Amino acid sequence: MKLSLCALALGAGLAAQGAVVITNTTLVPRLTIQSRLGVTNQIQYCANLSEDDWVVLTNLVVTQSPSWFVDAGAPVAPPRVYRMVSLQTDSASPSGMALIPAGSFILGDANDDNADGDAPTNTVTVSAFCLDTNLVSCALWQQVYQWATSNGYSFDNPGSGRAANHPVQTVGWYDVVKWCNARSEMEGWTPCYYTDGSLTTVYRSGDLDLGTNCVNWTGGYRLPTEAEWEKAARGGVAGHRFPWPDADTIDWSRANYYAYPAGLSYDVSPGDGWNPAFASGDPPYTSPVGSFAANGYGLCDMAGNVTEWCWDWYDYGYYYWSPGTDPLGPDSSPLSLRVMRGGSWGGYAYWSRCANRDSQDPTATNNNFGFRCAMGMTVGVTQIITNIALVPRLAIQSDLGVTNQIQCCANLSQPNWVALTNVLVAQSPYSFVDVAAPAAAQRFYRVMGPPALSDGVIIPAGSFTMGDPLDGESDALPLHTVNVSACYMDTNLVTCALWTSVFQWATNHGYGFDHAGSGKAADHPVESIDWYDMVKWCNARSEKEGRVPAYYTDAAQTVVYRTGQVDVASASVNWSAGYRLPTEAEWEKAARGGVAGHRFPWPDANTITWSRANYYAYPTYCSYDVNPTNTYNPAFSNGAFPYTSPVGSFPPNGYGLYDMAGNVWEWCWDWYDSAYYRSSPGTDPRGAEPGTYRVLRGGSWGDIAVAARCAARACNVPTYASDGFGFRCVRGF
Repeated sequence: MKLSLCALALGAGLAAQGAVVITNTTLVPRLTIQSRLGVTNQIQYCANLSEDDWVVLTNLVVTQSPSWFVDAGAPVAPPRVYRMVSLQTDSASPSGMALIPAGSFILGDANDDNADGDAPTNTVTVSAFCLDTNLVSCALWQQVYQWATSNGYSFDNPGSGRAANHPVQTVGWYDVVKWCNARSEMEGWTPCYYTDGSLTTVYRSGDLDLGTNCVNWTGGYRLPTEAEWEKAARGGVAGHRFPWPDADTIDWSRANYYAYPAGLSYDVSPGDGWNPAFASGDPPYTSPVGSFAANGYGLCDMAGNVTEWCWDWYDYGYYYWSPGTDPLGPDSSPLSLRVMRGGSWGGYAYWSRCANRDSQDPTATNNNFGFRCAMGMTVGVTQIITNIALVPRLAIQSDLGVTNQIQCCANLSQPNWVALTNVLVAQSPYSFVDVAAPAAAQRFYRVMGPPALSDGVIIPAGSFTMGDPLDGESDALPLHTVNVSACYMDTNLVTCALWTSVFQWATNHGYGFDHAGSGKAADHPVESIDWYDMVKWCNARSEKEGRVPAYYTDAAQTVVYRTGQVDVASASVNWSAGYRLPTEAEWEKAARGGVAGHRFPWPDANTITWSRANYYAYPTYCSYDVNPTNTYNPAFSNGAFPYTSPVGSFPPNGYGLYDMAGNVWEWCWDWYDSAYYRSSPGTDPRGAEPGTYRVLRGGSWGDIAVAARCAARACNVPTYASDGFGFRCVRGF
């Protein structure tokens, strides 16, 4: 991380709040941690691994993975070594799974003369893990599959199932492994399978023969190993042929399989054939998951229904040399086969034995093939943290009580400053850590005071009289006093050039609009856009400039509004964040320019002429319209419609705002209610909710003088786009 710093004074007009000076910078460790959600991990450090003198830094409850932890108090030297210790207990298992306790069992079966791998028997110790109580159903497969294909996953086969509650089948090993990762990510767990030994690239596509070093064995969902599967199948009881401890025989009341009592003495079904309870219609003759009694661990269908994929490569001689603790299978298979266990609806009783080993090419699919998921336990797991980056810690001195914005850029000669955060200064000096700083990039930093709009003015907080008794418009009455908080407002209407610049950025960053917008020239106001487009554009302008967006689709303000036509509620607006539409009260206060009791934005007359605004003159209707004739403003009525004028063509009002009368109507935030003034709140009113029409203010090039009055209220459906409709932005403090 290359670090350069730039200490700057506060913005123009705000210097009274004092300059912010960066007095000290250091690099501190940022740890990247992968862990199961919901567990508590203890972060520890020591100065020397050989001394093993670990000091506890903190306990973290994992809410997302991977996550970052910054050791902000780390000294510059000597460097620290870090580890993570899981404090999770084995007392519970995730919903729908059974806990298979740690311990030893006898793997294999020497009783049925299977020279192809059931023997020799050997004692194996398996760590605790969890296993789905049921086979993965078709319904669960489809739910995860649909999420996965919308989130970067690809599969060779879509899977099949006789019914939603039957097991999924016709799935190959590669698809099953990717599906396990997708299920983990969908539910917020750390994926298990990766394409690399450093566990950085999640396995989501293709047919990859993963090695055991590409698996996070204590992560989310995965396939059981062969040893885990057999331990679970035996249900905690040793020496039995099947998952039940009360008999070494099998019949249709215990499992869904193909009976052949004439060939197998331990098959005691009354006749040959498929299980009659399920052999109706066309194959496959699967049964609903959980149709038979569970074994000692609470697991169903560990014999029959569908054969279950396991993790391991298959080698018929593996039991002769497999390790005694947590065997993961051989590194390869002579015939490139993966292990399958448990038998199926179409298989003889022989394949339903706990010890029976089957195998298939991992690309194979069949209506007898399915699976269930396992999940490792992390209790007591200790992991040395090696994914460590150094990130900048800035020590900043500032006046108290002000809000500082910390910004960064990559090149001072062509600065493109990006806001990192806003900090309300409660103590000085204070520290800020740029947690997301990239390791290989150079960054320059500056600290600014409260940022103003690039082309805007401050509308000061205060009260004004809203409404107008001069012309008898009922929806502008009664007159009432409104207190409005301070805000920044665009000096000019949003131009076609500014709209296009943000629009192009937005469409490349996940935004969708109903209209592309139009304008007579680059310096004319944008028009022919509806209310929804303007609101989304405000968010895009905020994000493009590194500000926090104002509009969200939810009251928790977590999902930024970028697409569709959403009637955003007031609770879903961050009123003090980035760019937004003004409320109707903010607009009228700004239009009046700090002067009360006047019809128009200028205080020296209650009349209007073409020298003051771009509107359609109609003096025969409006006595205060003192133009000589009825027509459009002749300075701009050339060529084709619309007859807009370049923004800022007329003198500003008392606040320095242009075109607050005429040119284009300006969309406001509020829903329109003609009687709203009778019940509106006295402080920061935000309109009626809900409604049918949104408020428009200011009049336009094609409207008569009555529409250009400060108090004039118009409205339209928010989907309507017209060459007389535009807008300007505000931003709250």
